[in-house]
Amino acid sequence: MENLQQHLSTLQAWIEKFPNYQVILLGDFNAKSYIWGKRNTDERGNQLLHFCISLDLSIENNPEMLPTFDSTKGQSWIDLLITKNLDGHIKLEVISNSDHNLLQVTWTPELFYPKISKILAITQSNWLTIKKNILL
Repeated sequence: MENLQQHLSTLQAWIEKFPNYQVILLGDFNAKSYIWGKRNTDERGNQLLHFCISLDLSIENNPEMLPTFDSTKGQSWIDLLITKNLDGHIKLEVISNSDHNLLQVTWTPELFYPKISKILAITQSNWLTIKKNILL
Protein backbone atom coordinates (compact mmCIF):
# COMPACT_ATOMS: atom_id res chain seq x y z
CA MET A 1 0.00 0.00 0.00
CA GLU A 2 1.27 3.47 -0.86
CA ASN A 3 2.87 5.71 1.72
CA LEU A 4 0.02 8.07 2.63
CA GLN A 5 2.23 10.32 4.76
CA GLN A 6 4.38 11.24 1.76
CA HIS A 7 1.31 12.39 -0.19
CA LEU A 8 -0.07 14.26 2.81
CA SER A 9 3.25 16.09 3.24
CA THR A 10 3.11 17.26 -0.37
CA LEU A 11 -0.48 18.44 0.05
CA GLN A 12 0.41 20.16 3.33
CA ALA A 13 3.20 22.14 1.66
CA TRP A 14 0.78 23.42 -1.01
CA ILE A 15 -1.99 24.25 1.46
CA GLU A 16 0.44 26.10 3.73
CA LYS A 17 1.90 27.98 0.75
CA PHE A 18 -1.58 29.22 -0.22
CA PRO A 19 -3.46 29.40 3.11
CA ASN A 20 -6.38 31.51 1.85
CA TYR A 21 -7.08 29.47 -1.26
CA GLN A 22 -10.17 27.31 -1.51
CA VAL A 23 -9.28 23.63 -1.25
CA ILE A 24 -11.26 20.65 -2.52
CA LEU A 25 -9.69 17.21 -2.12
CA LEU A 26 -11.75 14.29 -3.38
CA GLY A 27 -10.29 10.83 -3.57
CA ASP A 28 -9.88 7.23 -2.55
CA PHE A 29 -7.70 7.65 0.54
CA ASN A 30 -8.07 4.03 1.72
CA ALA A 31 -8.26 5.52 5.21
CA LYS A 32 -10.83 4.33 7.74
CA SER A 33 -12.15 6.24 10.72
CA TYR A 34 -15.24 6.22 12.87
CA ILE A 35 -15.33 10.00 12.25
CA TRP A 36 -16.48 9.50 8.65
CA GLY A 37 -17.47 5.84 8.62
CA LYS A 38 -19.05 3.18 10.74
CA ARG A 39 -15.95 1.09 11.25
CA ASN A 40 -12.88 1.32 13.44
CA THR A 41 -10.04 3.70 12.73
CA ASP A 42 -6.87 2.36 11.06
CA GLU A 43 -3.39 3.90 10.88
CA ARG A 44 -4.13 5.66 7.58
CA GLY A 45 -7.30 7.05 9.13
CA ASN A 46 -5.28 8.44 12.06
CA GLN A 47 -2.75 10.00 9.69
CA LEU A 48 -5.47 11.61 7.59
CA LEU A 49 -7.38 12.84 10.63
CA HIS A 50 -4.28 14.49 12.13
CA PHE A 51 -3.48 16.04 8.73
CA CYS A 52 -6.99 17.54 8.50
CA ILE A 53 -6.96 18.83 12.07
CA SER A 54 -3.51 20.41 11.72
CA LEU A 55 -4.55 22.35 8.58
CA ASP A 56 -8.11 23.16 9.71
CA LEU A 57 -9.59 21.09 6.89
CA SER A 58 -13.21 19.91 6.90
CA ILE A 59 -14.11 16.29 6.20
CA GLU A 60 -17.49 16.48 4.50
CA ASN A 61 -18.30 12.75 4.79
CA ASN A 62 -20.25 11.49 7.76
CA PRO A 63 -20.97 8.04 9.20
CA GLU A 64 -24.65 8.22 8.23
CA MET A 65 -23.83 8.13 4.52
CA LEU A 66 -23.89 4.97 2.46
CA PRO A 67 -20.49 3.25 2.26
CA THR A 68 -18.27 4.49 -0.53
CA PHE A 69 -16.96 0.95 -1.10
CA ASP A 70 -19.43 -1.91 -1.09
CA SER A 71 -18.64 -5.43 -2.33
CA THR A 72 -18.88 -9.06 -1.33
CA LYS A 73 -15.60 -8.49 0.58
CA GLY A 74 -17.26 -5.89 2.83
CA GLN A 75 -18.11 -2.23 3.18
CA SER A 76 -15.98 0.79 3.96
CA TRP A 77 -16.01 4.56 3.87
CA ILE A 78 -12.64 5.25 2.23
CA ASP A 79 -13.52 7.79 -0.50
CA LEU A 80 -13.56 11.24 1.02
CA LEU A 81 -14.32 14.88 0.31
CA ILE A 82 -12.05 17.24 2.24
CA THR A 83 -12.40 21.03 1.97
CA LYS A 84 -11.06 24.33 3.26
CA ASN A 85 -12.19 27.94 2.85
CA LEU A 86 -15.38 27.04 1.01
CA ASP A 87 -18.23 29.36 1.84
CA GLY A 88 -21.65 28.12 0.97
CA HIS A 89 -23.46 24.81 1.10
CA ILE A 90 -21.86 21.48 0.25
CA LYS A 91 -24.02 18.46 -0.44
CA LEU A 92 -22.31 15.09 -0.69
CA GLU A 93 -24.21 12.03 -1.88
CA VAL A 94 -23.12 8.46 -2.46
CA ILE A 95 -24.55 6.98 -5.65
CA SER A 96 -24.41 3.21 -5.92
CA ASN A 97 -22.57 2.24 -9.09
CA SER A 98 -20.02 -0.55 -8.63
CA ASP A 99 -17.77 -1.68 -5.79
CA HIS A 100 -16.53 1.93 -5.49
CA ASN A 101 -19.67 4.02 -5.34
CA LEU A 102 -19.72 7.45 -6.96
CA LEU A 103 -19.55 10.54 -4.79
CA GLN A 104 -21.68 13.36 -6.15
CA VAL A 105 -20.66 16.76 -4.83
CA THR A 106 -22.82 19.86 -5.15
CA TRP A 107 -21.35 23.14 -3.96
CA THR A 108 -23.51 26.24 -3.83
CA PRO A 109 -21.31 29.26 -3.09
CA GLU A 110 -22.65 32.06 -0.93
CA LEU A 111 -23.96 34.97 -2.92
CA PHE A 112 -22.20 38.29 -2.55
CA TYR A 113 -24.12 40.77 -0.47
CA PRO A 114 -22.76 44.30 0.00
CA LYS A 115 -22.13 45.08 3.64
CA ILE A 116 -23.97 47.97 5.21
CA SER A 117 -21.39 50.41 6.48
CA LYS A 118 -23.80 52.59 8.45
CA ILE A 119 -27.16 51.96 10.06
CA LEU A 120 -29.38 54.99 10.47
CA ALA A 121 -31.81 55.44 13.33
CA ILE A 122 -35.33 55.64 11.89
CA THR A 123 -36.32 58.58 14.04
CA GLN A 124 -33.30 60.59 12.86
CA SER A 125 -33.55 59.75 9.16
CA ASN A 126 -34.31 62.39 6.57
CA TRP A 127 -36.64 60.32 4.39
CA LEU A 128 -36.91 62.94 1.66
CA THR A 129 -33.12 62.97 1.18
CA ILE A 130 -32.96 59.17 1.25
CA LYS A 131 -35.74 58.90 -1.34
CA LYS A 132 -33.96 61.38 -3.66
CA ASN A 133 -30.67 59.43 -3.39
CA ILE A 134 -32.35 56.12 -4.12
CA LEU A 135 -34.16 57.41 -7.20
CA LEU A 136 -30.96 58.85 -8.72
